[in-house]
Amino acid sequence: MNFVAQGLNLGTEAFNRIKNCTGEFPNCGLIDQDRIGFHTPAFRLKNDEIQQVRQALIEPFPSVFTVNGDPYTPQEKIPRNHLWANNSKPNGKGTVYICTLDQDMNSIFIVYDEKEFDPKVFERFIKIQSDLFH
Repeated sequence: MNFVAQGLNLGTEAFNRIKNCTGEFPNCGLIDQDRIGFHTPAFRLKNDEIQQVRQALIEPFPSVFTVNGDPYTPQEKIPRNHLWANNSKPNGKGTVYICTLDQDMNSIFIVYDEKEFDPKVFERFIKIQSDLFH
């Protein structure tokens, strides 16, 4: 499966670069069109969940979306096309960090972290995305 983001062909080699740069993010994946690629056991998104993630990136005030059946409530959407969300199940834990890799939002980079939101992690996530895809 190939991923195209700003002229970069995101195949296995590019994903390996992501994995090497994101050692602190063992659970990361790429979504392309309506498919998930290179997912870890943490990612088993269904097509409707992929569409919810895309919608959350588009909406100015995103609504709750699901990842692996768990609801996530978006907390912040700055800068544009980036967001982070907390697990909103009672006693739920974990945070997802999401960004789009192209203007059409066909390719999306997603990271799951078992910990609660950390601004330093979000900054690192954005820096990795920026370094690899711009």
